Amino acid sequence: GAVYRRHRAFINVNTVTDSPTMCARRIFELAACATPIVSDPAVALSSTVPPEVVTVVADGDAAAAAFARLELEQPANNPAGPSWIAAGNTYADRWESITDVL
Repeated sequence: GAVYRRHRAFINVNTVTDSPTMCARRIFELAACATPIVSDPAVALSSTVPPEVVTVVADGDAAAAAFARLELEQPANNPAGPSWIAAGNTYADRWESITDVL
């Protein structure tokens, strides 16, 4: 958490974009730390994470614009992230949902 909090923002690059379930755990960790996240699109991301938690961009120009907006925020943080995590998206919550189907 301390490493994530030291940075003003984080760029997430999805290597698997068409999976409905493959969402990197770093998204949850960054959200919990209130670190702003800028990401390329992915099916799992858009179906799992609300838009106020992660800024999804289509290309480099949109990413540059998103980071420019974040640069203006003092301090750069995203309070929506911890709220989303606390509302049922902790590792314990995820584990429970997995074991419920087993």
